[in-house]
Amino acid sequence: MSDEEKAVLLNGWLRELEPDELAGYAGKVFLTVGSLDDFKYFLPRILQLSVNEEFFFPCPEVVFGSLRMAEWEQWPEDERAVILELINCKFDLLLQNPESKGSDLDEWICAFGQCVPDITPYLNRLFEKANEDKLLSFIEWNPSVFTMNKLDNAFWLLTSNNDERVLAWMKQDRIKALLSERYGMSF
Repeated sequence: MSDEEKAVLLNGWLRELEPDELAGYAGKVFLTVGSLDDFKYFLPRILQLSVNEEFFFPCPEVVFGSLRMAEWEQWPEDERAVILELINCKFDLLLQNPESKGSDLDEWICAFGQCVPDITPYLNRLFEKANEDKLLSFIEWNPSVFTMNKLDNAFWLLTSNNDERVLAWMKQDRIKALLSERYGMSF
């Protein structure tokens, strides 16, 4: 980072940092810049900007992937609990928002899949709480599941096992039955 970029980050109030001022750090943390201590300092604002969708870059998958690189599962329980609560709130908002599309769900499920140990509970909540159109729009956003046995979001390549959990979830009988009923697909 340039001296000017560092000065912007360090000379102002954290809560007043603008998305464009923090984006460079948030997108590069642990790759070319940053330590765990400074990441934890900037993390509340990074997460706020990300879940409020104020960043153009980095995308949510990069932001939540940083948590994995920070080995956040080893952090104290109270720190992990706050992040999990934020993830749960964002997920509930996605399910409740009538404007959420399959692309939104795909992006955020993949983002959360970057850091949570098991994405399956979120997928089950999607099945149980989302209306059928929203659920199908998420499945439709991943057409390669049924033809090439892969997810379409490239960030899934960075996770361990959550991509396989999503694939297995999409191929379960209740999802196949829904696809069969709606589109006449047979498996």
